[in-house]
Amino acid sequence: MEEMPTREIFRHFSPLLQALFYVVAGLSTLVFAYGFYRRIQKYRRGRREDRFSDLGRRLRRAAAVLAENATLWKRDPYSGLAHTLIFWGFVVLFIGTVVVFIDHDILRFFGAHLLQGRFYLGFSLVLDLFGVLFIAGLLMMMLRRGFFRLPQLDYRRADAQGGNYERSGYRWDDRVFLGLLLSIALTGFLLEGFRIAADSPAFEVWSPVGWGLAGLAHRAGFRGSANEAHLYIYGGSTRFW
Repeated sequence: MEEMPTREIFRHFSPLLQALFYVVAGLSTLVFAYGFYRRIQKYRRGRREDRFSDLGRRLRRAAAVLAENATLWKRDPYSGLAHTLIFWGFVVLFIGTVVVFIDHDILRFFGAHLLQGRFYLGFSLVLDLFGVLFIAGLLMMMLRRGFFRLPQLDYRRADAQGGNYERSGYRWDDRVFLGLLLSIALTGFLLEGFRIAADSPAFEVWSPVGWGLAGLAHRAGFRGSANEAHLYIYGGSTRFW
């Protein structure tokens, strides 16, 4: 019988580690919600304005601005392209995470699954492609910030210190932020590659990046130890984050 296309969720995670994951995820969500609440409270201190007039047009315009990055494209096409790749890559990967959540944390308790069969194959292909676009956008931004030496990236704005304020911390924040996003994307692909290398299911050819990395792992001699490599990367990345 042909194997049903799907994949294991929480590979190498014991029930205790899975419970810990949900605790940490819940706490992170609460921290995010508190920060969002603080930002809303800050905005509420401003002058009152009717922000709900013609709400449909406002929402359509905001969605178009976000989707197109029109202002950035006009001012700096290179930056506009990089931000577009990052934005849509992140959005699609986030949607993929939500789909995994719905499938694993809701539907499975009702005996239903999304991540199997043809849906899983298309899901894998789309996420791999947009993961590559996400990485490409991040690399473009890292090159721009590291080598283009643009004046708008040195943070020398008019301030009370007469332009003498030390701003290296801001630049390091940018680099660390981009580096963290890039490391998350790269370790995700590595995990996929070693998982495929360990199990070698033929249907995972629909995960082109993971399939290619699995082939490289086999040629590098990881055929018998791919599962252990997956465990090492998964455990190391979760401890790091």
